[in-house]
Amino acid sequence: MRDAWILGLLLASFGVFVTTHVSIAFRLVLQRPRYRGLMALVVVPLAPYFARENGWHVSFWSWCGAVSSYGLTLALALR
Repeated sequence: MRDAWILGLLLASFGVFVTTHVSIAFRLVLQRPRYRGLMALVVVPLAPYFARENGWHVSFWSWCGAVSSYGLTLALALR
């Protein structure tokens, strides 16, 4: 039963991470300069950097929380 909970948390945190990352990149593509959105998709740490730079604090903290949660649950799963 413990493994099922860890798998569920792992999938949920990865889903939140990917969704937040893509939404940040999409919002960046809608603004000028547009290349920042494409850069954020390729170079993963640029997405929260650009989000914080633009004042998107909810997106920034959501991205950071999802990555932290994913890392912790991945460490638990590999244990």
